[in-house]
Amino acid sequence: MSVVIDVNKKYGIVDYLSWNDNIRRELIEGAVKLMSGVSKLHNRVTVRLTKVYETIFENRNIDYFVFHAPFDVFLSDDTVVQPDFGIVCDLTKVTDNGIKGIPDFIVEVLSPTSLKRDAHEKFDLYEKHGIKEYWIINPIEQCVNVFLLQSDGKYDNGTPYDLNQNEDIPISIIEGLKIKVSDIFKN
Repeated sequence: MSVVIDVNKKYGIVDYLSWNDNIRRELIEGAVKLMSGVSKLHNRVTVRLTKVYETIFENRNIDYFVFHAPFDVFLSDDTVVQPDFGIVCDLTKVTDNGIKGIPDFIVEVLSPTSLKRDAHEKFDLYEKHGIKEYWIINPIEQCVNVFLLQSDGKYDNGTPYDLNQNEDIPISIIEGLKIKVSDIFKN
């Protein structure tokens, strides 16, 4: 059965959970946003991130939850997103159906169809909801921009990392944890 969405109507989590039509969508402050499929390059980056972080956590015996899209993150009564990748430190937020509450770390991988949403709309949304660390990865330019939430509730200006520098990117939510830029963009 096809779900009819009224673009002029505001929706909530109850509505979102009732849509069982296998169409990927997010709910941003009550507005429905359809999601397109991802490119091979986009998928390669998210799979690599998942492998790298799961290996790091297993080797350090760290008890965090690593997730990747499509996995629902319920930020509020009218906002459900599916970030490309994320980490939750408080395992009580993790349910069979998604994350109920604010993740500690979120990554969005840019695609031509998601550039405006990820770099602007989701940036503002994640900042508003207090997500401590937000990475925007550009797989075409092979760079990562890291934004950290400051004490005033705003993200800093961001720290860029690119493959040519081949620096380690520190993950602020877990002391001493770093990832190599080359691990994200390896061929």
